[in-house]
Amino acid sequence: MQSIELFFLVQGSKDEPYEVNFLREDDNLTATCTCTAGMIGTYCKHRTSILLGDTSAIVGGDIDRFDEIENLIPGTDVEDALVDIKELEDEMKQLKKQLTMAKKYLAQTMND
Repeated sequence: MQSIELFFLVQGSKDEPYEVNFLREDDNLTATCTCTAGMIGTYCKHRTSILLGDTSAIVGGDIDRFDEIENLIPGTDVEDALVDIKELEDEMKQLKKQLTMAKKYLAQTMND
């Protein structure tokens, strides 16, 4: 596989957009972001949201090549981590719904 490199400007909480870079070489995918979390190597929502297909914060860069994102992920360890995140987020949504229902039920029982 030839290497693929993509660059995006992402609007975050600062006035200046963050720079998010992706590089796929063989089965290795690296991603960097100029936000504080990205700079220190911790979880960065800007990189992750792009990998999950969210374009809402992208304000520049390779916007016309966004569809290539899906080609970066398969066969990498990033793919496994993203699957885990998606599954856990879905589970969390379900748990939040259950918690909301339990709170409503508690309120009803206290008012009866």
